[in-house]
Amino acid sequence: MIIQYFREELKDMKPIKAWIPTKMEKSRLVKQQTTLLKGESSLEKYHQYKKGTVYFIVSVFILCLLAGCSSKQEETDLLKGWVGNYAFYDDFQVPDGPYMMVDYKLTIYEEAGEYYADLDACGQTTDNHLRAKVYGNDEWISLVFDKELEGNHLKPKDDTLLMSFRKDKTDIYTYWAHYKPLVGNPNVGSVCFSKTDP
Repeated sequence: MIIQYFREELKDMKPIKAWIPTKMEKSRLVKQQTTLLKGESSLEKYHQYKKGTVYFIVSVFILCLLAGCSSKQEETDLLKGWVGNYAFYDDFQVPDGPYMMVDYKLTIYEEAGEYYADLDACGQTTDNHLRAKVYGNDEWISLVFDKELEGNHLKPKDDTLLMSFRKDKTDIYTYWAHYKPLVGNPNVGSVCFSKTDP
């Protein structure tokens, strides 16, 4: 019954003609296809641009890492000239008072690619034993507190600048920071420490 119904409906239907595009429709279709192709090439260009940008950023990042490594290597190479033992004997007679003195011993050395300084300062009221990290170059260095050593009685805050040094051909100038000399202006570079080993 249902099949019979569909057969009758199909009899009444007119045949569908095949669509044949006119010249105008053909030219419009060609334009659409061209636009689609151009869109694909633009998308491809965009992806190439994106890939090129990523390569560029990665290259710059790698160069920065290499430059950082080489600058760190250069800094450590420049610090080699500071390795050794240094000493300074600071004394002062207080008017109508006691004779004051502080004996400073400083050892700068390299350990695992880093430079350190062990500072011992001993006197009547002073007994300090500290380790500092050394930063700088062949002319200037700064000693920044790293940790206490055995027998220390004064603990600076972390990353405290203890003192800085500048050297020329003949002398080493000390610029005091956390440590202060018994006499004189600590902010002015003065010849205090001298190298005790050749």
